Amino acid sequence: MARFYVDWEETHVAEIPEGTDSIPPEIDEGNLDASANALIPAGVVRPGLEMVIEIDPDETLDPDLGVTKRIPAEGRLEVDVHDMPPLSVTLVPFLWEEDPDSAILDVLKGAAKDPMGHEVLWGTRTLLPVRDLEVEGHEPVWPGAVPRLCCRPTRDSTCLPAGASRTRRPGAGDGLRPKGAHSPGPEKRPSRTLA
Repeated sequence: MARFYVDWEETHVAEIPEGTDSIPPEIDEGNLDASANALIPAGVVRPGLEMVIEIDPDETLDPDLGVTKRIPAEGRLEVDVHDMPPLSVTLVPFLWEEDPDSAILDVLKGAAKDPMGHEVLWGTRTLLPVRDLEVEGHEPVWPGAVPRLCCRPTRDSTCLPAGASRTRRPGAGDGLRPKGAHSPGPEKRPSRTLA
């Protein structure tokens, strides 16, 4: 059983069923089957979290096994949890000059309007440890306006203009430019290596 506390108040109790396997002789964090686990709701995990794990609270195990009954032995175990600031995301649509598909513009506007509910940002919301997203849209970027690195950008080489755009941001030289914007002459360009 795991008990969770915030500010000395018990906020959650997780019952962890007894396993059928024997207790392994050493820790193997890569094998969840070799340990007892419980899903903890995200709302339980917040700054100030402490926990106590009670093993065999009903005392059904043989005491001669030497199983630790409580973690920590005294007091509560502090869990290092921090509030994350909002994640700032800029959505940059790439439109190919040869065959521009402007449908992506409406998709990205929808994502910027509803970042916590739009499917485009599902992976961002689900996989990253953030609660809030600050999303803004960028003017479309036309690969012809992005410096070419080593080959001509095509639909299959999106990484080239994306990589160039990521390293060349407005305010840091002649970065992302909407179609029709002109680059300063070579004498005004900053010296910079693109990765």
